[in-house]
Amino acid sequence: MDRITEQRSSLAVLLIPLKKYVQARNAGQLIRQGQYERRPKATDKFAGVIEEAVDKSKAKVRAKAIHVRLVALGYNGSIRSTRRAVATAKVAWRKSTQRIFWPWIAEMGKWAQYDFSSWSCDRWEKDHTLSLLSPFL
Repeated sequence: MDRITEQRSSLAVLLIPLKKYVQARNAGQLIRQGQYERRPKATDKFAGVIEEAVDKSKAKVRAKAIHVRLVALGYNGSIRSTRRAVATAKVAWRKSTQRIFWPWIAEMGKWAQYDFSSWSCDRWEKDHTLSLLSPFL
């Protein structure tokens, strides 16, 4: 093959996928990539069992142990599918039980704050002042 024929064939390979998009655009249709319906998974029927085991063990249970339970219940999927489902359930459990930091905001006149910053171990006699900072002072 000569060089021009190679370039044409490589260009044709690049343009073939574009053909369906051009035809869809001309027909007034819109093709979106990456937005597909979620296929049903083999573990969907047993999602409750998986979530219960993860919740009961506080996300410490292993996927293999859950897989043994699922096989006893009639599950015929692979261990890999079970591992994916257990990992997803563990992430969801951790997000639902995660502690959230709420900063403490004192109410005016209700709480007092002690400031120990002026205390010094070397100069105990001179600086053993304890300042009481309060909103009502």
